[in-house]
Parts: sequence; C-alpha cells; structure tokens
Amino acid sequence: MINSLSTIILMLFGLTTTFAQHQPGGGDHKHASTHGGTVKSADNYHLELVQKAEALTVYLLDAKQKTLPTSGATATALLQTADGKVTTVKLMPMGGNQFVATLDKARSFRKVVVTVAVGGKSASASFDLTADAHAAHTN
Repeated sequence: MINSLSTIILMLFGLTTTFAQHQPGGGDHKHASTHGGTVKSADNYHLELVQKAEALTVYLLDAKQKTLPTSGATATALLQTADGKVTTVKLMPMGGNQFVATLDKARSFRKVVVTVAVGGKSASASFDLTADAHAAHTN
C-alpha cells in the first residue's frame, strides 16, 4: 500500500513537473535574474527561485520581470528529495514582495514545483535544484 502510494505521488510529481515546464508562452528561453536566482515562465507571470542551503525564496514577476507584491497571493512548493520522497511546504509571504520556505539542511532536494495563486488563478514552474544550484555557483 505504501509502495503504491509512493508511486502515485511520484507520478503526479512527474506530471506536474512536465505541465509546469510546458506552460503556454513558456518555451525554453533564458531570463535575466533580478534577485540572483533562476527565472522561469509561469503562465502570464515569471517565477524567480533563489536557493540557499536553509531556505527557498520565490519572487512573483510580471511579464517584464518586475517584482510584484505578494499581498493577496499564496504559494506552495512541492519538493522532491534526492531519495525520491515528495513533500509539500507552504511558502510564507515576507517583506511584501517575496515568499520564503525554510528547508531542512540535513536533506538534499533535487526538484521543486512552485505554484503561486493570485487573483483566482495559479501559475506554476518547475526548478531543478541540483542544476540551479550548480549554475548559481558558476555564474
């Protein structure tokens, strides 16, 4: 039963990841980073993820990559660990223009799907934390 549940969760994570990577207008193009993170297209928005060992910070950006306020918006992160386990965390609004989640430094995370709900609509983007962390250290 637990093995079946794990398989279902991983399948859903894979579908969500695929869906988030193929949003209309998303494409495989590069975005400049306003806050030093990785920027991905997410429906009519962009999401910027800044990864540190102990926290994830997400910024909601408009089409021109201007940071938008977080008031009235909510955000969650679906995290996959190196051993394949999946957990969901709520990103908390901070400073009026960012969402933050504290991470367990003892765990190694591979992927995250961030979903932000604003104005009755949601936008999602998938980030490869291992590749994003490597790119952040090489730039």
